[in-house]
Amino acid sequence: MSENIPIFLSSGNDFCPFVATAIASICDTTSSFVDFYVIGTGITDENKSKIENLRKKFQNFSVEFIEIDEDEVYKDLEYYNSVTYINSPPVATYNRFLIPQLKPELKKVLYLDSDIVVLGDIKQLFDIDLEGYALGAVPTVWPNLLIKKELSISDEHKYFGAGVMLIDNQKWGQMNITKLAFETEKKYRDKLLMADQDVANIMFDNNYKILPHRFNYDMHTAFNFNNDDVVIRHFSGVKPWKLMEGTKTNLMPNIEDYWRYARMTDFYEIIKSMSPSAAENAHQLRQLQVLKMECTRGISRSVKFKKETHV
Repeated sequence: MSENIPIFLSSGNDFCPFVATAIASICDTTSSFVDFYVIGTGITDENKSKIENLRKKFQNFSVEFIEIDEDEVYKDLEYYNSVTYINSPPVATYNRFLIPQLKPELKKVLYLDSDIVVLGDIKQLFDIDLEGYALGAVPTVWPNLLIKKELSISDEHKYFGAGVMLIDNQKWGQMNITKLAFETEKKYRDKLLMADQDVANIMFDNNYKILPHRFNYDMHTAFNFNNDDVVIRHFSGVKPWKLMEGTKTNLMPNIEDYWRYARMTDFYEIIKSMSPSAAENAHQLRQLQVLKMECTRGISRSVKFKKETHV
């Protein structure tokens, strides 16, 4: 009997359309049964039902909504900083560190950000042997020397993106990762540029299983590498719903895939309504062109992204 794949996502009510799109893509590309756990606050019964309605198309998943009291859980969490690349990211970005407390019985789990679509069998990622490491993640391709220096991270460490994480949940529990994450945030809160992602890199400094880029193929990777074997397309930076549906551009690989999966959900009209005007669409394309030029020159503008870039 094959093992179910447990996948955690974090979402407030507003991000349910993107969670549903991610779930649709996962269920469409794997034959495995997936147990989804959506950690969030204030998700309405209507939106829960819309996500659950994906069962009309897919029978290979379950979904559990885990309600948390953010006011209580994060009452001591502060990460506001005048130079932060996003102004006050939602505390929900720290939900990934709650997993070992919420589901201590699970052994190995996946955490995924909501701004992704899965284009290959997710089992390829889940089946990777962590070889004793507590975490598997994909290194970023953009410069991060300044970040590492500010956060006292070793030179040897490859700074990774926290949007896709393969987790040994038992080891995380033994490390008391929830408590450790909050302590780390408190210690470095005046230096954090990327909130929970910086915290994760501090905790796993030069001590994690390095995964191939195809498992977290984000904007910077797409600008620097061609990859025909993408498993997880992570839409960091400008989001697909910030461009008009049908926009043809090589500046955002897999945008057609995103809209294909969005159309499978009960949220399609809502996501479509987020599309910009023609003028704003042109502006977003110009922004992408500038970002591509700078990324290919090895210059990161990550510190200048807007709030919506962190999902």
